[in-house]
Amino acid sequence: MPLDFYQELNSKQKLAVWNITEPLSYFQDHISISFEIKNPNRLLERVVALFLLDYLTQKNIHLSLDYDEFGKPFIKNSDLSVSFSHSKNYIACFVDETKNDLGIDIECYRDNISMIASKFVNHEDSTPFEDDVKLKNQYIWGAKEVLFKIWGKKNVDFKKDLLVLSGPKNIGIIKKYDESHFFNLDFYVAKNYFLIWSCF
Repeated sequence: MPLDFYQELNSKQKLAVWNITEPLSYFQDHISISFEIKNPNRLLERVVALFLLDYLTQKNIHLSLDYDEFGKPFIKNSDLSVSFSHSKNYIACFVDETKNDLGIDIECYRDNISMIASKFVNHEDSTPFEDDVKLKNQYIWGAKEVLFKIWGKKNVDFKKDLLVLSGPKNIGIIKKYDESHFFNLDFYVAKNYFLIWSCF
């Protein structure tokens, strides 16, 4: 079973990363719904995400998964919050039983991350990786993806509205409509990917 990473933050919050090595049929045997998704990679990502959701909750909860008008996932008639992310053959899932706004992002390392950094990095952003430009940009990109998922709407500018600060605690800030919302961030540096999530 290629569970690549698992962490139980507390009794209410769990997250995991699955490295997909099995065929689609392996996961479909555990999922009670079907999808009309023609792209085989997209279909596999969706099914594995549902499989991982059930794995973390130890329930057949995927039947209650839905998405709002902005594409943010939620569990119908439940206090459970959920966030997903995928990159190449990795799927990440984060669940919280207390209905907190969640965000998780997984990114396989990209050689061109520094070439596009000017699109999402502002001069105030800081990270635990100031001496490693590639990891610094990987961190900022992932952190802002997490904040974007927490915000849950489309009208946000990664460079202007989202801020990442490093210190005794790693903080992500959403600045919209003259208000600032603060979120703790945590991360895991793996060999093949960078994982980051919001924590409370």
